[in-house]
Amino acid sequence: MSIELKNVTYRYNRNGAEDTPALKDVNLTVEPGQICGIVGHTGSGKTTLVQQLNGLLTPQEGTVTVDGEDFSSRDRRAELRRKVGLVFQYPEYQLFEETVAEDIAFGPRNMGLAEDEIRERSAEAARMTGLDLELLGDRSPFELSGGQKRKAAIAGVLAMRPAYLVLDEPAAGLDPEAHREMLDMLVRICSEWGCGIVLVSHNMDDVAAICHRVYVMEKGSIVMGGTPDQVFSRSGELREMGLGLPAAAELTVLLRKEGVLPDAPRIPLNAEEAAELIAARLRLKGQGEK
Repeated sequence: MSIELKNVTYRYNRNGAEDTPALKDVNLTVEPGQICGIVGHTGSGKTTLVQQLNGLLTPQEGTVTVDGEDFSSRDRRAELRRKVGLVFQYPEYQLFEETVAEDIAFGPRNMGLAEDEIRERSAEAARMTGLDLELLGDRSPFELSGGQKRKAAIAGVLAMRPAYLVLDEPAAGLDPEAHREMLDMLVRICSEWGCGIVLVSHNMDDVAAICHRVYVMEKGSIVMGGTPDQVFSRSGELREMGLGLPAAAELTVLLRKEGVLPDAPRIPLNAEEAAELIAARLRLKGQGEK
């Protein structure tokens, strides 16, 4: 099963045939148990795409299906939305209940679940996000740190147990420790729950670190897709679109231009891979000098 977009086109001005579509002939698959990265500069269509994924917007052309069911069916749309948890940028601004525990339980309670089920789901969502409900559950969410607030907001979405989770810049604005914890949390959700995750991000290091597949958007279309290795190896095309590379890849490309490193089968995507490549080059150079 999966989320599938087939030939999706969307225009905000339905009557303006000449309008440039916000999405144009988009094809995309989100598989359970995988993290899918969406990158592109501002205005490339990422936000419109995200809203298609859980039915906030529905395509004027093409189809969006969740586990084989079409979002165009009004009778099923509410149920399908529960399968796709959507977390907007800065979700902590959506906290509103008096306590952290009540905020996390809000979604399951609105689903009409029994109190035992609500408590079980809330506890599991808190564990998954790294929140200690015994310590923080009775506190106001507005007393939490920035990273804790964001975890609480995401826990509220997870408590509804979506099959898929869509996040728009979930690590934006966090300090380095909270940033790292956020990425670790997404990997944990994906691996332990088998959740399909869509990560929209400008941070290429984050995308390279945790995504199984990456899609690049430009002018409402997906212009590139593949594994992180495949996508980031096309550095020239990415630069033409105004996009960067992971820091390790940027360094490697620069060292190649300076003649320090020869071409290699692949561009390293993290510091460890870059260090291994540079160390190997230095060893070869040292052997040659001897």
